[in-house]
Amino acid sequence: MINKKILFSLGFMGTFSLMPLGVISCVWHQNDDHLNITKESYKFYNLSSHHKIYSKSANLYFKENENIPYVSISEMINMLDGFLESSYISKLTSSFFNQKTYYWDNYKFTVNWKTNKMFVNNLGFFRFTKSSSTTDYSKHLKYISYNVHKTKDFKKTIEFNLEKYGLDILNYRDKLLIPLPVFNTLFCSQNYYNLYFNGENLYGAYFDLDDRTPNINKIKSGGFENKLQSLVDRKNTLGHLLWTLDHFYGLKDHKGISKFSDYLSDEDKNKILSTNPNSNNEAYAKLFYNKLNDLHTWMSMLSFYNDANTKVSSLNTMSSNSEQYRKILSKLIDLRKRRFYYGNVPPVRFVGNTAIISFDEFKTGTKNELAEPDAYKYDTYELMKYAMKEIKEYSMRNTPIKNIVVDLSLNGGGNVAAMYRALGFLTKKPIEDYDYNTLSKTISERKFRVDTDGNGRYNNLDGYPEYKWNVLVGKNTFSAANLFTAIAKYTNLARIIGQQSGGGECSVMPNVMADGTSYVISSNNASRILNGNDHYQSIESGIDPHKWMSYDDFYDDNKIWELVNN
Repeated sequence: MINKKILFSLGFMGTFSLMPLGVISCVWHQNDDHLNITKESYKFYNLSSHHKIYSKSANLYFKENENIPYVSISEMINMLDGFLESSYISKLTSSFFNQKTYYWDNYKFTVNWKTNKMFVNNLGFFRFTKSSSTTDYSKHLKYISYNVHKTKDFKKTIEFNLEKYGLDILNYRDKLLIPLPVFNTLFCSQNYYNLYFNGENLYGAYFDLDDRTPNINKIKSGGFENKLQSLVDRKNTLGHLLWTLDHFYGLKDHKGISKFSDYLSDEDKNKILSTNPNSNNEAYAKLFYNKLNDLHTWMSMLSFYNDANTKVSSLNTMSSNSEQYRKILSKLIDLRKRRFYYGNVPPVRFVGNTAIISFDEFKTGTKNELAEPDAYKYDTYELMKYAMKEIKEYSMRNTPIKNIVVDLSLNGGGNVAAMYRALGFLTKKPIEDYDYNTLSKTISERKFRVDTDGNGRYNNLDGYPEYKWNVLVGKNTFSAANLFTAIAKYTNLARIIGQQSGGGECSVMPNVMADGTSYVISSNNASRILNGNDHYQSIESGIDPHKWMSYDDFYDDNKIWELVNN
């Protein structure tokens, strides 16, 4: 993610004036003041070390006999300052059209409480976040250009129609209120942060809460644990789930899904509508694992209405895709254990004129981790620097290294910025990357350089194209590792050896249902490869190798040597 501090000035033609974020009072419009809505202040706990949020409480609003809270957009943006850059937002209120419009830079977001619709002219509106205080994800990366291309299906304005999903927008005493789960999806989930209301407190977490989160049982033992749900709350939960998947599930078109309300059977929808959490869990597991069968989609934590000790692992979460993935994973792990002591693969090893670099995740180290003498254990860029230093020293004492193999056979992905930095070691040329947004129907093109020697300069002294690069891949080469493979192959940076990679073209998006269920999906940002003139090829199904290799030989260094020297 690129975080930029953008200075801007705004002009507006007409009779309205631009005002700072706050409340502007108007009385000549439709409102919901007749509803019985209660306002409650709850303690807020920020569990993320990536952002410093100083707010200690949050206002939540409740309709009568409903447990799913509403929030004021303005109040929540201000409350989350530290994660969000609240100073970026300005607001214009129109009393004539029953709507409010929020602006920053050239982006605008309009919310109409009469039609229960929201409109945004660019999804970049939701990216006004502050940089992580612990991790510099853009370190050693220099972005040369960024362009957005419109496809034939380009949407000038993106509409979020809550009315279709039975969800409401309120104008209560001149406060614009939307359901907390909707606010969370738009402003938080897309930026790898999520809000959770457990009936007693509001929590904010980096990425998501899951069954392995420290003290998770204490959080799950809130006011909703083992409590009876209402049918209204279940309808809102189903509505929010369908709304999220229809707009943000990136493989919707790939899988031929028109609407998730049609994709789900009546039986499954009835189980989600059930007030029994066991029925809810069963339907969720069937949807995410058996039906979608997508390795970038999974459940992290069950709803707050379950017993706190009930875990996702108690459900049937084995899909056909994950079964194949785990079968090959088990085989390769066993082969590694036979080849290396307890499967501990060295960062770089040598056989004749060939070096093999191995790492199983693309990682960006925190500032503290990068200060450690063994920083390469926490950061992929530092590992590549370490490996290249070892390769040069080996070449001086032994047979000069001619070939380098990057072993991604068990690399399930990780941080994309770390993947970009690793790619930079293969070339002196700028690296090109393309994303297709399945919601806006746009292609984003990025070009960047990597400072591989860490001297702060981005020039032709960076990169090591003098070596013949190879990438060892298989079914477990997934997500960011799959993208590394695709870029290396289609821009001729390396020869791909092994077997077809595992795919996973979409970045992940962590989400929270209205009942507190944590789940992750393939997001609406899908990586593409430019293959021919303006043909942006999907990489969801994986990348075929130039040279095939049996899994049995993946860690036989002599077999690898024979293959790359052939």
